[in-house]
Amino acid sequence: MIDVFNTSNARSYSSEARFPRHILSETWDARSRVYNLNKDLGMVVRMAEGMGMDARYAKETSAFLNKAIDRGMAEDDYSLLYKVFDDIREDG
Repeated sequence: MIDVFNTSNARSYSSEARFPRHILSETWDARSRVYNLNKDLGMVVRMAEGMGMDARYAKETSAFLNKAIDRGMAEDDYSLLYKVFDDIREDG
């Protein structure tokens, strides 16, 4: 899938660097905490809401990250989310 992304308009720094170096390699060291990702996303949600924009997907992502934090992952590298994605997503 990453190869498909990288040969299309879906190409990004994450697909070119983060996935191969930190996730597909299973080193899980993308150098940012789940807490930071959630904090930054929270700022995006507040800004979007302040502008009257639909932030539905950002809110859903923030809810997912809050579940990860509730599981004790706040200080974990965010790349570790890929290992437990389905478990977190299924948490009620």
